This record gives sequence, structure tokens and C-alpha cells, in this order.
Amino acid sequence: MADKNIQMTQRNADNTGWDNLYPITKDNNVIITDPNNRFVGTKLDQVLDELFTFANDGKTSIASVIGSPATSGDTFATLVNHIQNAKNKGATNLTNKGVSANGTESLDSLMSKIANVNTGKKFASGITSPQPYGQTSITISGLSFTPSVVIARTVNFSPGYTAAWLLTNISTANGSFGNVRWRTDANNNNSVALTGTISGTSFTLKYPETNYNSALQIEWWAYE
Repeated sequence: MADKNIQMTQRNADNTGWDNLYPITKDNNVIITDPNNRFVGTKLDQVLDELFTFANDGKTSIASVIGSPATSGDTFATLVNHIQNAKNKGATNLTNKGVSANGTESLDSLMSKIANVNTGKKFASGITSPQPYGQTSITISGLSFTPSVVIARTVNFSPGYTAAWLLTNISTANGSFGNVRWRTDANNNNSVALTGTISGTSFTLKYPETNYNSALQIEWWAYE
């Protein structure tokens, strides 16, 4: 047995041709075929309800993620405009902050570029773990910026002694400030110049007297 569509016709009023007749029926009387099992319902009215619910739920979810000014009553075309407008605005704001961006980029790309916005001078600080006996230098590396000034001091250099460093690579019209570092005893005697360098995102502090360095710790502050 085969399923067939029936085209009904009748002679027109002038009896000069045939008029096509389209039978009218209720949607709940129309049974659909669904070879791919995409729908739960088996009748046209049920399928139409499923399609509406699917589309409406999708719009509501998208509008919720976008937020104002989008609403669940917007069409998909309007929701697309809201998203594009937000991307364009984000790209413009990034560009104004010195980060190259375009509204045609993906949302993920634009969001990732926010981390590239310069929010001002950076700062880091820390205190080293106890250094082994006999070591004469320590390097702090892996900073997220190149420091222009480093200030450091010993926590427990030697009884009665303090070691401190002021490292700079700041240039002025009169030249570079250079580096200042010193080591003194409790009476400000026996001043000895200590060395230190800034290189890229790291800096090195050196201390020559190996017999004073058991369990040495250094507290430091670095400024971009």
C-alpha cells in the first residue's frame, strides 16, 4: 500500500478549465512522518508546538546571556545585532587602551585581549628562602615586568651587620641613576659596596663575604 497526495480539481464556472481545490483540515488531524525521529509528537499541531518551544527557549537563553538591552521577546536578528554591537564596543574600548582589536574577531579573542590592557605601573615583592652557606649571589626571575627600581635588604645577614641594595636603570637628561648598594655594621663602619644588576624580568643581588651567608634571607621590592 502506498501513501499518495491527492490533488482535487473541478471545472471552473465558465467551463473553460479546471480550478485547483485545496481541502481544509485541522492541524491535529494531520499526521506527519518523521523518519529521523526529531519530534516527540506525531501530529502537525504537536510538532509546531515543539518547534516554537525550541526556538523560544533558545532566544530566552541567548537574551539572558547578553543581558540588557536584549530581551526574550527579541527576534534572532535583533539578538545578533545586540551581540555585534557589544563586540564593536569592546573592540573600540580595547583600541582606545592601546590594544589592537576589531569587532569581527570572536568573542573569545576579544575577551583574551583584555589581559593586554596596561593598567599602570606594576609592583612585586617577596622574601627569599634561606640560602645555603657559601653562596654569594641570588637571582629573582620570572617577574611579569622589567623593573626600573629594586630595593632589597637582608633579614639576617650577620649579627650587627645590615646589607641593602638599591638598583635602578632609570635614565634622565643627566644620564642614568645607576646602582647604589652598601653593607655596614651597627656603627655604620666598614662600608662595603655590594653589586647587583637588573636584566629583563629578573635581577641579581651579590654579597662577597661567604662566611656570613649561612641561612641568609633577603626581602625585596621591585617596581616597574
